[in-house]
Amino acid sequence: APMIGARLARFDGRKALAVPGVVDVVEIDSGVAVVAADFWSASQGCAVLDTRWTQERWQDLGTAAIYAKLDASLETRGKLTQRRGAAVRTLRGADCVVEARYRTPYLAHCTIEPPNCVADVRADRCELWVGTQDQTETQKVAARLTGLPRENVHVHTTFLGGGFGRRLETDFVAEAVELSAKLKRPVQVVWTREDDLQHDRFRPAHAVALKASLDKNGRPTAWWQRIAGPPVALVLSDVPYAVPNFREEKVTTRSPLPVGAWRGVGAVQNAFAIESFIDELAHRAAADPLDYRLALLRGSPRHCAVLQTTAEMIRWRDAAKRGRGRGIAVYRAFGSWTAQAAEVSCTAAGVIRVHRIACAIDCGQAVNPDTIRAQIEGGIALGLSAALKEEIEVVDGRVKQTSLAEYPILAYSEMPEIDVQIIANGEAPGGVGEPPVPLVAPAVANAIFAATGIRLRSLPLRL
Repeated sequence: APMIGARLARFDGRKALAVPGVVDVVEIDSGVAVVAADFWSASQGCAVLDTRWTQERWQDLGTAAIYAKLDASLETRGKLTQRRGAAVRTLRGADCVVEARYRTPYLAHCTIEPPNCVADVRADRCELWVGTQDQTETQKVAARLTGLPRENVHVHTTFLGGGFGRRLETDFVAEAVELSAKLKRPVQVVWTREDDLQHDRFRPAHAVALKASLDKNGRPTAWWQRIAGPPVALVLSDVPYAVPNFREEKVTTRSPLPVGAWRGVGAVQNAFAIESFIDELAHRAAADPLDYRLALLRGSPRHCAVLQTTAEMIRWRDAAKRGRGRGIAVYRAFGSWTAQAAEVSCTAAGVIRVHRIACAIDCGQAVNPDTIRAQIEGGIALGLSAALKEEIEVVDGRVKQTSLAEYPILAYSEMPEIDVQIIANGEAPGGVGEPPVPLVAPAVANAIFAATGIRLRSLPLRL
């Protein structure tokens, strides 16, 4: 369906069947499938397929309305999720209060390979060849659709071609199983990039309102935050700083777009707000952003260790080159402590250039250091692409982006130099695939502020 929530009303497959190589046009639960001997013939058949869709209530929906709903949600009282002391009372009586709002957009996964799956459904068994992050759910879906016992469904796991959470979903698997069962032959379902971008399980849009009060020395006496978004974005946030009064509320806002896990899940959104806001407090206190953090993290040695290591890697204490700024961020997620520092320059035309990113990680016992470095480098590339370029937009009830021309990702020429250091210890192993992603956006945003004096509070970062 071209529009969010629309359903198939009718279709005429005669023009598609006239395309050489097309052998059938089949209605399936998610829409219409053009079956052909090869991908090119199938795609050409899709291009001339005549379809009519129901008009659903989202036909007038746009990005501005989605963001307006998030902003309105921040004005309502949320569910209390974390509290210590009396943040609201302290803020009410404070002389110095800093306030800010941060926002992140819908994002596509945009994997190297679009969703694809080979299915062979027979009377007594079903075989699947698929790059999946969830073999169990893949098997369950096929068993449900075919009526076969689960032990008769065999999943052959192939290379992913990129996952990032997209291949936790099984929509493309269901299509392959349904088609194979109807056609009584093996089939390979391949999505186009247009289908992939417009029918993803998107990372949801998300917004955070923050307030903090500062004493005469610039130290925070209270921290209050309210987070709005769909449930998948409302994971427990980590604010490690020694603030005596703290309150967090969450407001659930349902998304009209289908949403799902995106590498870093809610941490990648929360870290952008939290680590940008602590930088704002440091600036208001006229303090060095690194020293300000370290002073508030004296009870958190693992946070301090990755921060200090990253600062040494980026040469934080040395003056940056003319026209450049440096930013730093730290966050704990997925069982690991990670810090990043970025060195950035900005042209008069508003072009943001990230020259270098340093990253230190404490993931406990390092089982395979080379794999850890590779995961961090890949996570930084993904995080930087999202921070600088990516945004899914909705116009008149449909996703605007249909190709990489409209949804650009980071190019090789834009990749910064990356330094990685693993802090080895004997603690229990933590994650390494997701922890580096959340820190890229705040480190770069803080570096942009250092270089230009402009504070960017929404993604993607644009001057």
